[in-house]
Amino acid sequence: MRRILSEPSQPELLYELSSFVQHYGNAVDHGHYVAHIKDENTGQWWRFNDKIVTKDSQSSLTKTFSSEDVYLMMYRVKDTNHIERDDNICVPSHYFEEIQTSNATYQKKYNQRKEKESSLINERTEEVRSVLSEASVQSLSQPFFWISCDWLRQWAKNVTPSAIDNTAITCSHGKVLVSKVTSMKRLSSKAWETLLEKYGGGPKLSHEDCCLDCLKEGAQNVMSADTYRDRRESFKQLAWDILDGKNEDGKYYVSRSCLFMWKCVKLNLNSSYFLVPTSWISKWRNYINPDVKNSDTPETLNVAINSLLCEKHARLIERPPELILSFGVLTLRESSACGLTLITEEDWKCFCKEWDTEIQGVSAEFENMDNMNNEFGNCQVLIKTCPEVCESCIGEKESHKFHYCNEDICVIFVRGKGRREHSSKAEFNSSTNLEVSASTSLYTLKMLIWDYFGVVKENQILEKGGITIDNSDEYTTLVDLNIFAGDQIIVRDSDDELVNEKKDTQYTEEGYRGTLLTSNVSSQGRTSMQKPPNHFNVQDLSPREVLESIDQFFVEGHISQYPEFAVPSLTDHIYLKEVGHIVLLKRFMISPSSRGTKSLIHWMLHKIRSNLRANRSTTLRALYYMNTFFTSESQSTTIVDYIAAMLECTRTSLNIYAVPTGYVIGDLTFVYKNEIVDCRRVEKPIPTGVITDLRTEADYILLVEKDCILARLSDDDFHISHKCIIISSHGRPSMAVRGLVRSLKLRFQLPIFALMDFDPAGIDIMVSFEYGSKNSALYNSNLITKGIKWLGVKQGDIQLLPDGCMLEMTEKNLKAAKEMLRQPQIRENSEWVKSLMWMIKNKKKTRIDALTADNISYLANTYLPSRISEMMNEFGE
Repeated sequence: MRRILSEPSQPELLYELSSFVQHYGNAVDHGHYVAHIKDENTGQWWRFNDKIVTKDSQSSLTKTFSSEDVYLMMYRVKDTNHIERDDNICVPSHYFEEIQTSNATYQKKYNQRKEKESSLINERTEEVRSVLSEASVQSLSQPFFWISCDWLRQWAKNVTPSAIDNTAITCSHGKVLVSKVTSMKRLSSKAWETLLEKYGGGPKLSHEDCCLDCLKEGAQNVMSADTYRDRRESFKQLAWDILDGKNEDGKYYVSRSCLFMWKCVKLNLNSSYFLVPTSWISKWRNYINPDVKNSDTPETLNVAINSLLCEKHARLIERPPELILSFGVLTLRESSACGLTLITEEDWKCFCKEWDTEIQGVSAEFENMDNMNNEFGNCQVLIKTCPEVCESCIGEKESHKFHYCNEDICVIFVRGKGRREHSSKAEFNSSTNLEVSASTSLYTLKMLIWDYFGVVKENQILEKGGITIDNSDEYTTLVDLNIFAGDQIIVRDSDDELVNEKKDTQYTEEGYRGTLLTSNVSSQGRTSMQKPPNHFNVQDLSPREVLESIDQFFVEGHISQYPEFAVPSLTDHIYLKEVGHIVLLKRFMISPSSRGTKSLIHWMLHKIRSNLRANRSTTLRALYYMNTFFTSESQSTTIVDYIAAMLECTRTSLNIYAVPTGYVIGDLTFVYKNEIVDCRRVEKPIPTGVITDLRTEADYILLVEKDCILARLSDDDFHISHKCIIISSHGRPSMAVRGLVRSLKLRFQLPIFALMDFDPAGIDIMVSFEYGSKNSALYNSNLITKGIKWLGVKQGDIQLLPDGCMLEMTEKNLKAAKEMLRQPQIRENSEWVKSLMWMIKNKKKTRIDALTADNISYLANTYLPSRISEMMNEFGE
């Protein structure tokens, strides 16, 4: 340092490294930064990786860092004894005095604030203790007040609590909501007055404020249910007495319309009517019908009518049924599919009396009465409702209906003449929910049905609402066939001979269901149907081959200023057992109608051609920012996938990559961009481009779900002591991560073990490695890796976990688990199925971190060595 000092007479200063920053990534505009900082007092180095702070092992600090690894280094003076303090030279006296004054002022303010906050905390602690000591109610005969548990909780925790809020336990009448008794506490009068005086708020709910109206309503609902059951039993007994001739008071008659009302209602033009939900009427009829056992109790009339009104405008959100006047008779139009039913004013009054309500309801009147006198012709009759129909809310609802995505439809398999039978392939169920979108083709739906029920698509007869669905064009979308989310589809097998075989009790090997190996299948031309559906199978192409394919498009005139060529449907993905992974069906649709989309495809092809000729690469994110006409990054990615499918090549062949995700550490080196990447000491980000010259002497590969687990094992030098390669999937694995795992497996045939969370997401990650994912269906053939062994965390490991380490499954978790059980690729793995069923039944899950709850080294020193030793023995066998 002497040669660069302004004063050569000063002694030489000694500096030491105090911290440095590492950069992980292939470019300065993206990547990941990790800081290493030395504790000045203890000399311990610490590693700061986002929210994860760990001690730096000695082995990771003794290596030599290159400029490629270290982004920033900071030094501090090691020995300050030789530095002479000269206030007159270093700092002018007036500056020095000003600094001292400022420091003194700051220290005074700090001490005052600290004293104030400490005093406030002590005061709050004392207040909580004082109030709670007086809060208990010694006897129920003493007056007391109710207070919300939610408010009481935040009052005890926060330094500055909010005003008292009892709205959560208050009913619509302004009194105590009895049904919320578990969400409230009793407070003595003294404790309540103390809190109310200091914080205010309310409402004030005393021991006398229990709502009798709500109690009566609840009791009345219970009594109504009991009354219905008593009446049903008495009428049933009365009917038997009549049949046995035991009635002494003459004959009894029950109105036909009471039991079968609204089946064929003859409407009167001059009568008043009301509208009620058809589903509610059906539920009510089943409830009072003695032949229907275990029927559900219908909702109250108030709830049923309120469900028909929109929240925004309190108007009707269902259109009334269509009526037609034919030869003087007013009836419902047969094609009218409506969720509302017309009942007479007299029936409406009976309902109101039965449910003890004075709700206004939805009245209905007939319009254009003067034009209804044509006795020999047909004319449509309009219904005017009060309140009116809310067209804006209905339009919004229908818009969502026509643009649904990844929603369920119920498919029911019916055998013979309308009776349902099960197949073992459907796990003894005759129905299932299938996840589809509005753009899903009829062909894809048939393939899903074929896979689940074993009915070949040529034999499938599909019905909705009693109407057979047109099968003439298999590439028609579901929305064009009026199949919407939540719909119920009936499937029948057109081959009656299969039904006859069932009747003759002829046994058919279950493994041949849905194939031509079952006997008596005589339909001609079916040999072709057993071939796997035509699907994409992209390959790695050289730059020359890609350029030739692009030039061919231009030469043959497929691309003009706004080209009109077919693009693949990226949503027609399906699991094919014949190939062992999820594939994208080779279904092309007419090029997008938007001129903007066509021009973007045209622009992208030119961009790819230009990059390949210049030997340049780019990222998906960079392409999005290059063209301002892209509305989202997903749109630019979709355009790339269109082109990859048309050229039947991978993204890598187009020199287009994603942002790196996932890390690798262990006995592995490879070449990336003409540089050797050494993963033996420090974890390296997994490149998204082409890697070559893979070299390793590892014994196995360990896949972990999270980067923090990899960092934990790296700190324990697990990859060194056990001679392995550790790869983090970074959650759901990217194509780069799956590609590296596949390359290692194909080249070195190493055993691969997976360490995942015990939850649906952990199993889904293993499915992505083994069978591919829906989002990457186009590229799965080049990404899947078979034979990965599930090491943990498993159901059997739960007993090893400390108390309190099991987590509750959320509604999203439960839905995901149920959806996964419907996937055929998951049903092939009994261990996955049992684990998912356990999660659903017990509503519990856990994470890898739970294994280190009591001992941070348990994972690396005990759990993993034991499990891997067992699995390596199995692998050797």
